[in-house]
Amino acid sequence: MNTKALLMIIFSALVFSCSPDSGAGEGIKEEVTFEFEQKERTITTGDSFDLFTVLKQVNVKREDIQWGVDNNNIASLSGSVVKGVSGGETIITAKIKNTNYLTRMKLIVRQAKLKFRQDKLELIVNKNYDLSKLLDFSGVEINQLNWVTSDNGIATVDNSGVVYSRREGEVKVVVYVKGTSVKAEIRLIVFKDQLIDIVFESETIEMYAMESASIPFKTIPEGASLEGTVWNVDALKRVRVVKPGVLYGDMLETGTLVVTLPNGRKKSVTIEVVSKGISEIRAPYGLNVDMYEGSKERLEFVLFPIGEDYEGLEFKIDNSIVSVDKDGMIQSTVGKRGIVNLNVRSKKNPSVSLDMKIEVRSFAEYVYVDVNFDIDKYIGDLYSGQGDISIYKMAIDDFTISNFKILDGNKRVIYSDSGTYRLDHYYTVSFDKIYKPYMEFTLTFKGEKVIRREELKAQIFGDYRMILGYK
Repeated sequence: MNTKALLMIIFSALVFSCSPDSGAGEGIKEEVTFEFEQKERTITTGDSFDLFTVLKQVNVKREDIQWGVDNNNIASLSGSVVKGVSGGETIITAKIKNTNYLTRMKLIVRQAKLKFRQDKLELIVNKNYDLSKLLDFSGVEINQLNWVTSDNGIATVDNSGVVYSRREGEVKVVVYVKGTSVKAEIRLIVFKDQLIDIVFESETIEMYAMESASIPFKTIPEGASLEGTVWNVDALKRVRVVKPGVLYGDMLETGTLVVTLPNGRKKSVTIEVVSKGISEIRAPYGLNVDMYEGSKERLEFVLFPIGEDYEGLEFKIDNSIVSVDKDGMIQSTVGKRGIVNLNVRSKKNPSVSLDMKIEVRSFAEYVYVDVNFDIDKYIGDLYSGQGDISIYKMAIDDFTISNFKILDGNKRVIYSDSGTYRLDHYYTVSFDKIYKPYMEFTLTFKGEKVIRREELKAQIFGDYRMILGYK
């Protein structure tokens, strides 16, 4: 056997021994792992990353992987590097060549937008200002922003957007999204500390009554001192200036605030004082109310802020002998007397309240007697004389008097009038040696009757004259 034939036999034997079909290699296969570690990822337009950083692969060669993207208008591929092109969603595909191995990942691309709400900012020397408060942005996180100024000698800016003015001058402040061309810029003009103007937030500013209110405005340049400004609130009756920029008012009203600047310029704004609800309730006539059965009476309150009305109040009672309506009108019932506890509180601020007591008395207690009677003779308990007895009530109401009598101590009727009369009414009476006289009469109000008795007794008037009074 020649050398060439021997080598062929040896080569054939080696090939046969490594084949998957040989008994020596049976059951031995390489296990393949091939999948995206993330099923979804979000990036910003202009951002890019290597897909291998999110692909888990075992027993797979990099050069055997094919990459694909469903929508090239949203994302582009350069090898394994994907880059956001415009806002939207697409699918990234990774596939092993000549196999069925395939894995997918959703890619969300956010459209990064940056824009300052104003073109310039005027700031005084040695002041800080947070420029991020003027920046509108979307599709990007705050920590993805980078800030720079065109001249650090005039102003510097830190990574959070806070600018610090160093000396007078003008610079450009630029903020951009790291790794992209998306950016926004604003002019920064640095002045010495001298107020040029103030700008109110709106033409009409609302402030809450019963608390100090900071009026929203900005100075030009930003941070300029308000020293020398004059704040005039003459057009507002109950508003006062606590300090420049801070007002206090306790009445619901609308008026004009005028600010005079040191340079003579006047700026004005409409101030509207509004309420958070009743914050204080006062009862000017006290916490106790007396009224007679069957009558009406309105509760009187002083409410703060001034201008609030009873619509902002709630009334709660613990006894149904009276009712209270939304306007604070108390209505008692004829024939029902007693004490009612009343709680008055603010609807919006329930902790603001008053506890009151209402006592409902007999209507007869509100009828008065006036005796104008001259006594000619007074011997012991015997009376002689003549005069008038008047029965009246202070307010006009439907009270009547009937069955008026004067009796002596022996219950003998001296004078009688059985008629029924509206109050006020008076009776003319004369006595001749009457023993311990007293009067008795019937009062009627809305069907309720009360018999009242009053004792007549001599009283000295002046040095000599004696009159008849009652107890």
